[in-house]
Amino acid sequence: MKKTIDKYSFVLFSIFLGMITFIVIYGVEPLDVTNDCWIMQGYDESDIIQHYAGWTAFRNSPWRFPLGMTEYMGTGDGAIISFTDSIPWVAMICKLFRRFLPQTFQYFGWYTLFCYILQGVAASQLIYYKTQDRIYTCVGAVFFCFSPVLMERSFRHTALASHWFVLFSILFYLKYRDTHHKRIYFYFGLMTVLAVGIHPYFLPMIFAFVFLCMIEDFQRHSYRSVLYLTVQLVSTCLAGYLIGVLGYYENSSREGFGFYSMNINAPVNPSSCGGYDWSVFLPVRQQTLGNYDGFNYVGAGIIVMAVAMGMLVLVYWQSAKVIKTLRNNVQLLVVSIVLTLYALSNVVTYDDKVLFTMPLPDTILNLCGIFRASSRLFYPVSYLVTLLLLLILWYFRTKLGKKTVRTLLILFVFVQLWDLHNVIIEKHLTMGKNARTESVLQDEMLQTIARSADYLLEVDFVDHVYNRKIAVWAYRNDMETYFTVATVGRTVNCKRLAEQAIEEIRTTGRVGKYVVATTNKETADRYSMISSAGVYQYENVYFIYDAEGME
Repeated sequence: MKKTIDKYSFVLFSIFLGMITFIVIYGVEPLDVTNDCWIMQGYDESDIIQHYAGWTAFRNSPWRFPLGMTEYMGTGDGAIISFTDSIPWVAMICKLFRRFLPQTFQYFGWYTLFCYILQGVAASQLIYYKTQDRIYTCVGAVFFCFSPVLMERSFRHTALASHWFVLFSILFYLKYRDTHHKRIYFYFGLMTVLAVGIHPYFLPMIFAFVFLCMIEDFQRHSYRSVLYLTVQLVSTCLAGYLIGVLGYYENSSREGFGFYSMNINAPVNPSSCGGYDWSVFLPVRQQTLGNYDGFNYVGAGIIVMAVAMGMLVLVYWQSAKVIKTLRNNVQLLVVSIVLTLYALSNVVTYDDKVLFTMPLPDTILNLCGIFRASSRLFYPVSYLVTLLLLLILWYFRTKLGKKTVRTLLILFVFVQLWDLHNVIIEKHLTMGKNARTESVLQDEMLQTIARSADYLLEVDFVDHVYNRKIAVWAYRNDMETYFTVATVGRTVNCKRLAEQAIEEIRTTGRVGKYVVATTNKETADRYSMISSAGVYQYENVYFIYDAEGME
């Protein structure tokens, strides 16, 4: 009975650790589902607005097949919300209850909290599985909850904060290596089905550990994993087909592989979007190309720990011990090297220099373009290194004593948190400020204009950020747009219908059911010559509307 109580208490602590981490970094403002002000300010960049636009368009659209289709975005073609990174599985669940939801509703705050909770649970289970020591586990889990990479992705690319996929994959692989329980393949299958409807970038990370499990089977002359893998691939593809991320568009590949890559200096470079002060100890290093997307800073605590563990190994371990350890983990090492090489891509950079470019056939480049932001595939390697350091330190408990090992771990965690404390404060204050800052959605005149319109057109519009902001404004007010903010999709019919709508305005001399948005003053002046048209300027955007038809 006591063991059961201790077990549940341990799980509750893991959940509590994830919750506290989230609140310390972001406060409670994101958890107010009726507050989208912080979203409309953007988070480091405007991608969070794109995610929200996808949800608001999807919420108002009728159910269609594929299930992730929204007709409100890109009228005439529609869009798949997988390509607005709107976390399709969550969006679909919320859409089922849309009649009961408030007019303003966002789920990104609660989903990120959910990610931090699962991060705490997965980290605790992973460390405890290898150490069987709750105190050591509770302290070590702090490294994973306050992971700089997790913090950097949270709310910037909300779906990419699902790092629990990586931690559970590592845990399942280690358990399978020890037990060979076939149910582990079921867990992997469940995760890949979830991943295809949360963020497909986690698929290659999960499958990397499925591949390692298959190698374990092959070494034992067991080939049942081939069947399990086939079922897993079929179920994942079916889920992707139902959502629309697979099979609906001819090609999900985009240019950018080799541009959005990881700089060699990334693990020790505290530089990211938003200009945060990521490190008290380390200076910001230069980058080039799209390396800004390749943030993989590990933190000073991990760096100091790595140096300390390296010294302990040199002092206490004989070469035979090192060789034996490497031999026992050769498959894991090879997969880590492959993931690292893919993260670096064929365009290898160091600081602000391109060291060399490896030519690749167009077929390979097109395939790599599916996961063009290659730097993200370093996440598993980063977490594996953190786990390895924790296990090396734990190994030396027999020589140093448990108390000394725990004390050293507390010291390393303190260095890590002190290194990151400025960015934690900055993120907390920024979230609080943005949650109280009004946006285009609170402008009364624009709400009045929207009530008398059904469609939003863009003419000579060049502001990328406001393109996403006014898309949210349109969808929130039950309007359709003749443009899309999705990164992948069809636009042929949408462009044709937009041209017809513009021609209709010109020939009839009335704006009618349309609102025309432009960032060009001359274009706004030209449309203002229409007798029934009104022009309203909000910041750098001009809105042309039917003044006579306004309520």
